[in-house]
Amino acid sequence: MAKTPAYFFPGMLCDHRLWKPILPFVEATLDIHPVDVSQTDNIPACASHFIPKMQEGAVLVGLSMGGYVVLDVMRQLLEINQAGRVKAIMLISTSAFADNSEQTRTREGLIKLAKMGKFKGVTPRLMPTLIHPSRVEDTSITQVVLDMAEDIGLEAFIRQETAVMNRRDQTDILPQITCPTLIIVGDTDQRTPPACSEKMAALIPGSEFHLLNICGHLPPLELPDETGTWMRQFLQKL
Repeated sequence: MAKTPAYFFPGMLCDHRLWKPILPFVEATLDIHPVDVSQTDNIPACASHFIPKMQEGAVLVGLSMGGYVVLDVMRQLLEINQAGRVKAIMLISTSAFADNSEQTRTREGLIKLAKMGKFKGVTPRLMPTLIHPSRVEDTSITQVVLDMAEDIGLEAFIRQETAVMNRRDQTDILPQITCPTLIIVGDTDQRTPPACSEKMAALIPGSEFHLLNICGHLPPLELPDETGTWMRQFLQKL
């Protein structure tokens, strides 16, 4: 039986390595295509660039910034009455809300520092905001995070921060999403708090929601077995 085309959109300063630990749970049924979200400073542009390349009946998987792109893909498809091209979506550590003024100021400060040449990727001080504090000494996780950030680099970081800072609120389209939707978030996620995912789940008809205990912003790296199991079980229902 042919595999379902699936597109995996990573978070900021992440790439295909983010997904590696959960692939054994889904690769039997999915034809996996990693998506690069580091080449534009505009979420809608990233989505519109992707749509012509998307195969019919696709599964879209997004974490954080990647989830923002997935939601914009859905918006653009809904606008042209082609949402049926998507078979299902999975939103991990994602929010449908735009940044508030405080978050915008923080991003503006980070962009300014980066442009001054003070980009340091993910520092040890930032690590507890990305993964659960109990895992900050686990180099099997932290080294992947550090390596991805270093390889994405300064220029792409500026583009990504700009894109995320200027993203639109997507809550208005959530009730219009009718494809099967899986929502996963860590209970201590500081970047996209669980309340954001809970509100999305309440607005997307029939969505499936899972809160992962002792988990931060990067479930595929932190709790791959649990994350992968929920993803596999979700796919089995399609």
